[in-house]
Amino acid sequence: MPATIIGFFENWLDLAAQYLLYPLFRFLDHGLSLFLLRPMELMGAPISLRIITTAALTAILSLTIRHMLRVREKEKQFLVFLTAKKHDQKQLELLEDWKLKKELYEFSDNEIDEEFNTYIAQRFAQYGLTYLLPIFLTMAWLEHHFPKNLLIEQLGHEHLLPLPPNPWGIDGLNTPALFLITYLCTILFIYITKLILIKPSTVPPAPLAAGKGQPEIN
Repeated sequence: MPATIIGFFENWLDLAAQYLLYPLFRFLDHGLSLFLLRPMELMGAPISLRIITTAALTAILSLTIRHMLRVREKEKQFLVFLTAKKHDQKQLELLEDWKLKKELYEFSDNEIDEEFNTYIAQRFAQYGLTYLLPIFLTMAWLEHHFPKNLLIEQLGHEHLLPLPPNPWGIDGLNTPALFLITYLCTILFIYITKLILIKPSTVPPAPLAAGKGQPEIN
């Protein structure tokens, strides 16, 4: 029976990959090539500029996914919950019955542990969807369109940006290196720009209410 169930799921996954994932990836490949890489090629943009543009757009996509997943709001909600629970635990010091105090402490700690484990699991999932998945898919796509043999044929070497002699022995930046550097620099630039342009709110925070009945932070 278990082997039958496993075989059913394997067949289902094969069908999903064959009729859903592969056509979807081919559609995205043709669309991005047509509207992103092809116009830049017709304009005579070097391969390095195409890689840089793609990396910058990927960074913007990651930040857009982060905003859609409401990562910042969920972080604030967890901190509000944790602060309220710590406040409740301090109030337990006023109880004279040490048995009741111990039981309430254990119950509160279990609530905090459960909420923390859920928060960590969500953080890992959000991290993968926000950063790792776009990076790996885009880099695989770029490696498909700009393999090493193509770079050697057009540039005479596999480095998109040759570097002068240096003590580290790095001859130049290849496709993954140029992509990752541009990706990180774009995210850092957007983050610093937001810190400069968006002033912190001067409105004092609302008082925290203990327990479940806390206002949701949007």
